[in-house]
Amino acid sequence: MGVVSLFVGILIVVGTGKPGLRILRKAIHRCRPWFFFRSPQPDHSWVTSAGAILDTASLMQSTIDTPDDPQAALCIRAGYLALRRIGDIFSISYDSTPQRGDPVSITRIEFDQVVADLRSTGIPLKADLELAWLDFCGWRVNYDWVLLALANLTMAPASPWTGSRDPDYHLPRLLWARKNSGS
Repeated sequence: MGVVSLFVGILIVVGTGKPGLRILRKAIHRCRPWFFFRSPQPDHSWVTSAGAILDTASLMQSTIDTPDDPQAALCIRAGYLALRRIGDIFSISYDSTPQRGDPVSITRIEFDQVVADLRSTGIPLKADLELAWLDFCGWRVNYDWVLLALANLTMAPASPWTGSRDPDYHLPRLLWARKNSGS
């Protein structure tokens, strides 16, 4: 049962009533994820919002010189686990045990530009920006792949650090078996 069954179910329900209700319920149940993932407003996307929140928390943990706040780390963990669970619905491939040093889609040039923007506004930065870059990548690697795949899947609007990336960085293939089944 798929989208065709959904439309047949709607026609039966509208035309004759109850017999199509079971078909409609089954079709909606099987297609439900697709109803949730696309905003009716072309310039809004929950995926780009999730990416902005996770990147902000990652920058707080890695780059901005503030006292340690466990809420940022919890935000990142909850966020990447949520993205992975949603990715599981669509069989999005991801590494369930990424390591610090694994590649991310954000370039050092992009990171340095954000650092320059933060510095120009007077936000205190950590002294060792090389370590900050490595720490940022260490956080981003947990959600990078799934975030980009979901942005691709939902046709999220273009935004910095989410969606279509550098031509040398290949978006994950959708609907393939995951590399590692655990998380």
